[in-house]
Amino acid sequence: MKNIFEYIPFLILQKIAQTLGFNRLTSASKFLAFILHDLLKIRREVVIKNLSIAFPELKQDKLNEISKKCYLHFSRFILEIMNIPKLNIDEIKNLVECDEHDLSEIRKEYQKGRGLVFLTAHLGNWELGAISIPVQMNLKIYPIIKPQRNPYVTNWLNKMRETHGNEVIPLGISIKKIYKVLTGGGLLGVVGDQRGPKEGQRVKLFGRDTAIFSGTAEIVAKTNTPLFCLFAVRVKDHYKAFVERIDVSDMQSGKEERINAINQRYAELLEKYVRLYPEQWFWMHNIWKY
Repeated sequence: MKNIFEYIPFLILQKIAQTLGFNRLTSASKFLAFILHDLLKIRREVVIKNLSIAFPELKQDKLNEISKKCYLHFSRFILEIMNIPKLNIDEIKNLVECDEHDLSEIRKEYQKGRGLVFLTAHLGNWELGAISIPVQMNLKIYPIIKPQRNPYVTNWLNKMRETHGNEVIPLGISIKKIYKVLTGGGLLGVVGDQRGPKEGQRVKLFGRDTAIFSGTAEIVAKTNTPLFCLFAVRVKDHYKAFVERIDVSDMQSGKEERINAINQRYAELLEKYVRLYPEQWFWMHNIWKY
């Protein structure tokens, strides 16, 4: 019953967002950010703590400024993804700018008949990026998704993710499904910046030992699958996709060494783009809990 009561405000907010439309969300985003940041103060202490760890050189007023911008960005993100099911293919294609050279590199690898892995993060609009880029290339991606606590929200999100042709793979499903996608020449999408287990592998992120899930790196190390990082970040009034390949050809032959190197190179790319767009990362996540 609790899940249903939580889902009702979600549906009301969705109705408001879709009534306004994708391009008229500025005022609504500011109002939602005010509620989350100033009134409810949801995870505000976690945000400030994380920002102070990442940017110890910044004064408190600057940290507070980034914090407010982060809530504004996240509020707009929520309202934007609520509009995705109502957008047509042409609208989806035009929402994220991607360099043709990057698309050509992806196509070239895809045409070899090999599977590809795309690592992204809770940066910019990762949901939009996972939909728009495959649509632009007339391809399909299989995003690995961690279910939300509320099953109604999870179902809505998964339907949204599959609106324009992608197919969700729930986290925890048989590893055979993942290998089937890759061996069949499919595209696998993974959000890689969630906090890993306390006893698991760690990488250096903003100079701090950070727990990370190593499953994606294990798959890439085992299969030699081409690995790309893709971040769709807001630049002025639109989104721009940044695509960088993580080259694994120069890595050591030992399995653990390759896994460690892949994870660290991903962390370095993530830090690079978070530093460029600090207000667009999901600082609400307690990534440095332990």
